[in-house]
Amino acid sequence: MGWGGEWAAFTVWLCLRTQGSPPEEVAAALLAIPEGERFAKFWICRAHLLERTGPMEAVIALFEQAVHSGAEPVEELRSALVEAIMRNANALSASA
Repeated sequence: MGWGGEWAAFTVWLCLRTQGSPPEEVAAALLAIPEGERFAKFWICRAHLLERTGPMEAVIALFEQAVHSGAEPVEELRSALVEAIMRNANALSASA
């Protein structure tokens, strides 16, 4: 499977998010994508959902799981993790 799975993951996530779908529905749609775990965007979409409901430690663990699962490109995962950490740090400093 080429870029189709990666594009599908991102498209599902973006469409459902912009329609205001509940996170559970978005997560279920992502998990239904065949071989979605091979693509960085699949994990990045899941991480965005987890950021809304879970602790930062869980988000970091999800990125670790993505790397161990062989998701590519790894650089995209790395960049998304840094962005998530920055968002979390900014949110913490804004609430202090």
